[in-house]
Amino acid sequence: MAQRLEPQLKEYGCDLSSTQFQEFVDTMWIEHTDYKTVDEMLVHPTDAIAYCNAVRQQGAGFKTLPEDLILRSLVAYRKSGKGTKRQ
Repeated sequence: MAQRLEPQLKEYGCDLSSTQFQEFVDTMWIEHTDYKTVDEMLVHPTDAIAYCNAVRQQGAGFKTLPEDLILRSLVAYRKSGKGTKRQ
């Protein structure tokens, strides 16, 4: 996904690299949700959309990012084992 993510980010005006963006959405997930897993959040669509809206509020380069791009990036990063562990 990383190779395809960066051009998509640029298309929406986000200047982060794919790695920077994935680290960012992981940090936002830890800070803005209480879910133990991303899968758990995804079965609560209202909360998943609220999370995406919180990401979009972080700056001009994030305002138009679609939910699927944000959530796929988060899922891919966490499933790769790089995500921050919940306490």
